[in-house]
Amino acid sequence: MEVMVTYNVKTDLDVANSARGRIHDIVLNVEEHPPPAGAKEVQLNNLPTYLLIEMDRALAEQLEGLPEGVLPLEPISKLFQIALPNGEKKTVKRTWLPLTAAYAFTDYPNITS
Repeated sequence: MEVMVTYNVKTDLDVANSARGRIHDIVLNVEEHPPPAGAKEVQLNNLPTYLLIEMDRALAEQLEGLPEGVLPLEPISKLFQIALPNGEKKTVKRTWLPLTAAYAFTDYPNITS
């Protein structure tokens, strides 16, 4: 599946926002049950531990045990605070894979006035 990176993960290696590649493999979280053979769709309870992405272009050296151009991409976590209507502040942790499907997309933001 074609994918596009949506976050500046490692800019010095060219794994940055709008970099493109293909999913080479998905390494599931150890808490997930292995999917049934031949399953076309699987519902996960946890994010994968990492994805192996075959980048169209990357400055990284070949990693031992992986084909050239294939890099691991782990989920990213960020903390931020929100203020509730009653004035109380809460800390939220967001964890995501910084990828989107790369078919018929644009990396330009929608600017409306």
